[in-house]
Amino acid sequence: MTSEDTCLTHVHGIVAGEVPNVRGLSFRNPGCFQSGQLRTLIRLWENILDGYEPAKDVLEWLEHGVDVKKFIKPFKGSFMGVKYESAEPPSRVFKNHYSCKQFSQFVTETILQRIESGAIRVWGKGGEVAPPHLVVPMTIEPQKPRLCIDARFLNLWMVDTPFSLKTLVGVSRFVYPISCMSKIHSGNAFKA
Repeated sequence: MTSEDTCLTHVHGIVAGEVPNVRGLSFRNPGCFQSGQLRTLIRLWENILDGYEPAKDVLEWLEHGVDVKKFIKPFKGSFMGVKYESAEPPSRVFKNHYSCKQFSQFVTETILQRIESGAIRVWGKGGEVAPPHLVVPMTIEPQKPRLCIDARFLNLWMVDTPFSLKTLVGVSRFVYPISCMSKIHSGNAFKA
C-alpha cells in the first residue's frame, strides 16, 4: 500500500466516523516542505474533497492556480488621501513600512528563506526590470517578530470572501465523534 493509499484510508475512516489511532497517522516531514507542491497529489485531493460543495473550484485552483481577476470588484473611495474610482487596482508601488529598517537582518533572512522554499519568486533586479503592476509594502509585527504584507490597498478591490481559520481544538470535531469530545477537552483523549 502506498503512502497515498494509507492516507486515503485514514481520511475515509475519519469521514465515516471512525476514531483514528493517532500513532498510526501519517504526517508529511516539514523539513521536506517545498512551496507549490499541492498539485502533485490531485488524486488524493479529489478523494478528500469528495462531497464538499466547492470541490470543483478548489480542484481547479490546485491544478491551474487561482485566477485573482475572478475576485476583483470595482472600487470607489479613497485610500491614504487619494481618491480612486476604477474597475481594478491601478498600478502602484508602495514603500515598505519604517519598521522594516529596525529589523533589516530579520527581513533579509526571512526573504532568503522564502526564496529558497519557493514561497517567493525573484522578479528581477530593481532598476533592471519593470516592477509588477502592484508592489504592496512589507511591515514587521515586532512582538513576534513576523514579516507581514500590507495588502490593504489591493483589498479595496477584492470581493469579500469571509472564512474562519480552524483552531486545533476545532480540528478534533472533524476527527473524533461528538461522544469523545468531553474526553478530548479534559485532556484524556491521548492517554495510553
